[in-house]
Amino acid sequence: MRAKFVLSAFICTATLAVAQPWVQWMDVYQGVRNNTVKESKWDPSGHLIVMGGDPDSENRLRWTIIKYAPDGRRVWLRSIARNSGEALGGPSALAVDSSGNVFVTGAAHPQPERQAIDTVKMDRDGRLLWRHRFETPGFNLDESYDLAVDDSGNAYVAGMSEAWDAAIHYVVYKLNSDGQLQWMRRPPPPHDRTRSRASRVAYSPQNDLIYATGTVAVDAPRPNDWTRYWSDMWVAAYRAEDGALVGFNRLASQTEYSRHYHALGIVAIDGDLIFTGGTITWANDRGQVSFAAATGRIRPNGELAWVRVYELYPQSQFFGSAIGLTIANGIVYSFSGADHWTDIDLYDCYVLRYRLDGAPLEPLFYRPMPDFEGNAQRGRVDAFGSLYVGYGGSQRSSSLNQDVYVAKFNAGDQLTWQYRWHAPADNVDTLEDLFLDDWGGVYIVGTTVWDWTSGADAITIKLCQRWGDANNDGRVDGTDLETVLENFGAIVPPGSNGDAVKDGFVDDADLALVLWMYGETCGD
Repeated sequence: MRAKFVLSAFICTATLAVAQPWVQWMDVYQGVRNNTVKESKWDPSGHLIVMGGDPDSENRLRWTIIKYAPDGRRVWLRSIARNSGEALGGPSALAVDSSGNVFVTGAAHPQPERQAIDTVKMDRDGRLLWRHRFETPGFNLDESYDLAVDDSGNAYVAGMSEAWDAAIHYVVYKLNSDGQLQWMRRPPPPHDRTRSRASRVAYSPQNDLIYATGTVAVDAPRPNDWTRYWSDMWVAAYRAEDGALVGFNRLASQTEYSRHYHALGIVAIDGDLIFTGGTITWANDRGQVSFAAATGRIRPNGELAWVRVYELYPQSQFFGSAIGLTIANGIVYSFSGADHWTDIDLYDCYVLRYRLDGAPLEPLFYRPMPDFEGNAQRGRVDAFGSLYVGYGGSQRSSSLNQDVYVAKFNAGDQLTWQYRWHAPADNVDTLEDLFLDDWGGVYIVGTTVWDWTSGADAITIKLCQRWGDANNDGRVDGTDLETVLENFGAIVPPGSNGDAVKDGFVDDADLALVLWMYGETCGD
């Protein structure tokens, strides 16, 4: 295993002239070759957990989990290896409970033509506590896609089981805090006679429910239609204690031409479920299709409270879908992109916004570069109401060179700064997730390519923008007091020199914040 710790950011760029962040640290994990980042989570103690897969020296896959401190130290690194005589598949999901215990689920291969689900639990220090194996008798393949935990440390796994006769059924099951199977659920009739899988799962603490969503097969509208493999979205609510089914719904046709939903992100809030993803709409009777972003809210009984479909280019064939989801201050943020298939100049990245009752707010459109082709993928909102959006994509002039961008917008949707990650090799750099801490730190998690010989590496970057840092040098000291006093009384672009509060005014509030945070750096 090779590791690289990078402090300089010679290949990172930040644009705009105000409130620029700086790279506090950067860590690159280089295994043998082609390391992947599957998921990352924030733990209760303010540490970042990153999980992915990488091959060992014999090219056998293992699961790798790294816990980072705010200063960039690897608190621990653990590799979950295969059992003797078996092979290990890729990890699929990560969860962290309220005590800081870490859960990972993924694929295992006990036999050459048999796949099972393995789920492991580690304590906050990275020690393995237990390993659970799930196999369905009579089925040749079990696969997990998502994982959730509740306040008591119970784990809930969502996935599917496939038999040799091509029967595919979703599965949702519960493991207690000791790794023992408590209950397992399959599709209720009549959906148990169709192909289905569970792709997302979430715990709702307000009513102690487990929400699961996934897809169920759709019959082809015409014989031999290639769309016969497409699916509707289903959602189920189970009682966490015993797995009793509380509600079920299948989101199917909504218009004259069938509209099929799928969920890519879900969040349980106030006892309900918010989802975001996409729809597939038959645009005309010739089978032409369009993809649009969809966001909705579902009640525990399965009732659809509301759904909003956003078609950027109505009455035309285009591709669009919501990829990421976050909820803050009573607003649902859905991160999306859309591409008009017949006009390459019509490509937009956008953030859709809705109130919790479904009332739409003005979308935020932004391209990191003039000829950018990509998506708004992840986003977070800080305590000041500023929105941070992570973009992944490429310039049209160099479509094989994909970069990662993070843009910060203040509460008035004004762009404050933009940061770009571009590795030395002209290849694909990807964004997996984005996090904020309480001290102005912005964490970027993804994969990157340093050179063609080593393949992809996992990368974690921390950007610093210290609260109270009025002159953007990463520290709060006497120079910030001088900057505030020099600009006192001015109306400035939010976040520019002197505006420590980032509200567009240099006044007593900025002076108070500098004095309160005096002597601090960026959380290290």
